[in-house]
Amino acid sequence: MGFLSKPKGDLIWLIGPAAIFGGLGGEINAWFCYAEVFGTVREVGHFKWTILLAGIWHGAWLAAVPLFFSFLLWRRPAAVRWFVLPLVGWIAAWISFISIHFYHVKDPLAAVTWSVQPTVEAMWVPFCYFGLVGCLYYFFLNICRILSSGDLRKHLAAGICSGFLGSLWWWSGWKPWYSSLLHGTVWGVLVGISVWRFAKTRGGGL
Repeated sequence: MGFLSKPKGDLIWLIGPAAIFGGLGGEINAWFCYAEVFGTVREVGHFKWTILLAGIWHGAWLAAVPLFFSFLLWRRPAAVRWFVLPLVGWIAAWISFISIHFYHVKDPLAAVTWSVQPTVEAMWVPFCYFGLVGCLYYFFLNICRILSSGDLRKHLAAGICSGFLGSLWWWSGWKPWYSSLLHGTVWGVLVGISVWRFAKTRGGGL
C-alpha cells in the first residue's frame, strides 16, 4: 500500500516539508504585497513589514491542513471523504488567517477566534478568506487521488489551481483580481514540488 501503510512517520515527512515550502510561498507572496508589485492593494493600502511574518504562517497552514486530512482519510469510504471537504476548507481558513487578523487588530484573542462566533456568517465567511484553497487542495489530493501520484505535472496542477482559483474570490473583492494568479502559482508550485518529492521518495502509487 506504499507510504499510506505507515501513517505516523510518513505524516510528519509529508506535512513538515510541505508546511515549510508553503510558508516560503506565503512569505514570497507577502513580499509581493509589501513591495507593491502590482501597486497598492485597494482598500488595504500600504503594508507594514510585519506582513512578511504573517505570510509564513498563512502559507504554511494552507498547505498543512488539507494535506493532513487527505492523508488521514485516504482509506475512508468516499462518502466520508466528501463529507469532510467543507470542514477542511473552514479549518484551513480559520488557522491560516489568524496571523493576518493579528496583523490588523493586534488582539491575540480576537485574532484566534475571528471565525469562531455564534453567528450564521461564521459558517461561510471563512471560505471567502482562503477557505476555498483548502477545499480545492483537499479535493485534488484526496478525492482525485493525486496525493500518491508520482507525476510532477499533476502535483503542480493541483497546487496552482488550488492557490489560484481558491484565492480568486478574495482578490476579486480586494483588487486587483489577477494577484490571485501570481500568488496562487508561487504557493502552488512550491507546495506541489514538496508533496511530489514525498510521493517519489517515500511511497509510490497505491
